[in-house]
Amino acid sequence: MVIYAEFQVITWFADDLRDESGQYTIKAFGRSPEGSAVSLTVTGYKPFFYIKLTSGATLTSLGEHLRTMGIYPCGMTAVKRKDLLGFTNFQEFDFLKLSFNEVRSLRFAAKALQTKPCGKVRYKTYESNVEPLLRFFHEANIDPVGSIRVPVCNAVCLKTHIGQDMECKWSEVKPSHSAIVTRFLVMSFDLECGSLDGDFPVAKKDFRRVAQVLADTFATWSDISTYGIFARTVRFLGRATDSERCLGEALFTFDHGETTRKLDKLTIPRVSFASQVEPKALADICIKVKEIEEGESPTYEGAIVLEPQCGMYLDDPVTVLDYASLYPSSMISENLSHDCLVMDPTYDNLPGETYVEIVYDVLDDKKNKTSQTVCRFAQSKQGLIPRTLMRLLDARKATRSKLKEVTDPFQRAILDGLQNAYKVTANSLYGQMGSRTSQLFLKDIAACTTATGRLMITKAKSFLEARGARVVYGDTDSIFCVFPSPLKGAAAIPSSMQQAIEASEAFKKIIKRPHDLELDKTLWPFVLLSKKRYVGNAYEDPKHPEKFVQKSMGIVLKRRDNAPIVKKIYGGVIDILLNRQDLLESCRYLRTELLRLIDGDCPLEDLIVSKSLKFEYKDPTRIAHKVLVERMAERDPGNRPQIGDRIPYVYCTTASTSKKNCLQGERIEHPEFVRTNRLIPDYHFYITNQIMKPILQIFALVCEQLEGFDKPRGYFEREHVKFQIKNMERADSKLTELREKVAMELLFQPVLGRLSNKTLSRRDIQEFFKSKPVKRIRT
Repeated sequence: MVIYAEFQVITWFADDLRDESGQYTIKAFGRSPEGSAVSLTVTGYKPFFYIKLTSGATLTSLGEHLRTMGIYPCGMTAVKRKDLLGFTNFQEFDFLKLSFNEVRSLRFAAKALQTKPCGKVRYKTYESNVEPLLRFFHEANIDPVGSIRVPVCNAVCLKTHIGQDMECKWSEVKPSHSAIVTRFLVMSFDLECGSLDGDFPVAKKDFRRVAQVLADTFATWSDISTYGIFARTVRFLGRATDSERCLGEALFTFDHGETTRKLDKLTIPRVSFASQVEPKALADICIKVKEIEEGESPTYEGAIVLEPQCGMYLDDPVTVLDYASLYPSSMISENLSHDCLVMDPTYDNLPGETYVEIVYDVLDDKKNKTSQTVCRFAQSKQGLIPRTLMRLLDARKATRSKLKEVTDPFQRAILDGLQNAYKVTANSLYGQMGSRTSQLFLKDIAACTTATGRLMITKAKSFLEARGARVVYGDTDSIFCVFPSPLKGAAAIPSSMQQAIEASEAFKKIIKRPHDLELDKTLWPFVLLSKKRYVGNAYEDPKHPEKFVQKSMGIVLKRRDNAPIVKKIYGGVIDILLNRQDLLESCRYLRTELLRLIDGDCPLEDLIVSKSLKFEYKDPTRIAHKVLVERMAERDPGNRPQIGDRIPYVYCTTASTSKKNCLQGERIEHPEFVRTNRLIPDYHFYITNQIMKPILQIFALVCEQLEGFDKPRGYFEREHVKFQIKNMERADSKLTELREKVAMELLFQPVLGRLSNKTLSRRDIQEFFKSKPVKRIRT
C-alpha cells in the first residue's frame, strides 16, 4: 500500500541544473496540514514542443535534418493533434513531438527551426513558447498554489532548515482532493531610497559620487555596516520564522536588484537568493511581442453606449439590469474560438454542420466605418475557448457554493479571493483575443465578441420597451430603465424591482445560454449627467428595499485634483437632492455656502490644492506648482521641496493677478506663506474655475424648475432646433452650454456680483432697498 504525503504549495521554481547533467528540475515549497515546512524536488520532466509534419516525411529523414542543424532532442514521437487556428472539422494531423532534457536546448531548437529551413522544408513550430513549468501544471492537473500529494516512500532527509525534503518523479505528483488551507508565514522588507537626479530609483546607478563620500569615512569597503545588517537580519528572520515568502513593493525589480548590484560594485559576495534583472530585460522575458504585418490594426467597434436621457429622476426609480459576464457568455453562446472560425473555404458549408454568421464594422483611425467583415463559426462541437470559459465559470460557481459552507474567516477570505480570480480570468480572455502582445491574439474573435455584446444590449432594449419600460441609458453590459408604475418615489421601488425580475425571467427564455440579464440595482433618486457620469441611491436587495448605498460614476467626488471646498459643496448639493429630494433647498444650500466662502468664513484647509513635483517638465514656466517651488527656493534655499514631494498651494489675490495674461504660477502661494503674510484667497477663481462647472452640470438638467427662471415655455426646444439647423453634430453640446449659461446666471451671477462689489469696495444695490427701522416717538 502506497502512503501519500499531502501539502499545500506556495512557491514553485524550475530551471536547468547547473551541473554536468543540466537536467530540467522543478522545486516546490509549501507546508503540511500540521504546519511544518516541506520541499519537493520533481525530476524527469522533459520540456517539449511540436512541429507539423509534411506529407512524405519520416522520422529517419527528420532526425538527419535536425542533426545537421545542431538539434539533438532526447525524444522524437509521432503524434496526432488538432490544429488550433482555423476550423478543420476537428480533424487530427500528423505532428512530431520533440522532447529535450534542458530548456536551453529547447529554446535553441525552436529558434533554429523558426529562422532557417530544415533542408528545403521550413517546419512550423507549435507551443514552443509555452513555459515548461506551466505545461507541467496542466499535465499533472494541479493548481499552482493548490494542494498536492506525492508518495512518501521517495522522501529523502537532507541537512537543510526545511522540515521535510522529498524527491519524486513528475508522474507521481497528483492533485489533492482534500481542502487544505495552511497558514503561511510571510516576511517583508523595503528599501527607502532617494534619487539625486529626480528619476524613479533603479538598482543600477553610477556610484562614483557615493564612493567619494564613503572613501573618507571607511577604511575599507568591508566596514560598511549596511550590508552586514541587511544580510544577517534577512537570513536570521527567514530561518527563525521559517518564512515561505519575502514580500515588498517592487521587490523583484528594485529591492533585490538594489542589494545585489550595490554589493557587486563594492566587491562584496552577493546575497544568495537575489537575482539581477533590468526593467527592460524583465519586460523582454515576460512579454513576447507578436510580429504584426504592416497595415494590420485592431480597427473594430468596441462596447455599445446607449444615448443617455439626462436628467434628475426624483419621482421615478431607475432600475439597472446587468448581463452576468457578458463577454464570456457571448463567446460561449456563439462558440467563438480559434478552432471554430472558418478560415479555409474547404471547411465551409459542410454537410451536417451548422454555422453562426457574425458581421462587424471595420473602422479607420478616425473611427469611420470603411467596410464590413463577415465571420462564420462552426457550432457542432464546443471550441477550446468556450470550453475553457465554461470550466472557469463552473469552478467559480463551485467555489461560491463552498464559500457558503465555510465559517472560518481566514478560509472564507481565501475562497472569496479564489472565486474572484476565476471571474477575472474568465473576463480577461476577451482581452487576450484583442491584445497584440497575447499569444491568443485574433482580431476576428475580439471583434465578434464586442459585436455580440452590442447585439445583446440592443435586444434587451427592444424587449424591455415592448413590455412598457422606458430605457434611459445603457453601457457595455448594463441597461437603465424606468418601469411603468402608478406609484412615485420610494413607494415605486419594490414594484420596479419585481418588474425587473419578471422581465429577466421572460427574456432568459428567448436568448441563448448562458446569457442571463439579471437585476443589478434600482437607483432612486437618480441624477444622470451624461455618458458614464451619474450618481444615485442604489437599492440592491429586493428583500430589503429600504436599504441603500450611494453609488456614483465619473463625478467630481471621485477626483483628487480639486480643493476640498469643491467636494464639500458638491457633496452637500448631492446629499440634499438624493436624501431630501428638495431642489429649492439644494439651491439655497449652494447660495449659503458660496456666501460663506466669499465672506471668508471657510477654513484655509478647504482651499488647499496639492500636486506632486516631478523632476522634469516640458515647459516648467507653465506648471503652476513648479513655478511656486522656484519662488520658495529663492525665499528659503535651505527648505527647497524635493522631487516627489506633494506641493500644497492656495490661489490668492495679489498684484499680479490683476494682469490680463496672469499665469497660474503667479496666482498661487504656499499655505504657510498665505497665513504668515495674511494674503486673501482668490474666491472668484475658486468659484469660477473649480466649483461652478460641476455644479452647473447638475442644475442645468432642471433649469426650468430653478427659482427666477423666466424664459417662455419651449425655449430650449426652439433653441435646439436652431442649433440643429446650423450644425447637427454640435447641436446637443450647444444646448448643454446654453442650459449651463442660464443656470449660471440664476445661481452664480448674484454671488459673483456681490464678490465684485466687495472687492471694489462698492455697496451692493440691494442695500439701497433695505427698510430702515422706524423710531418710535414717546408722547
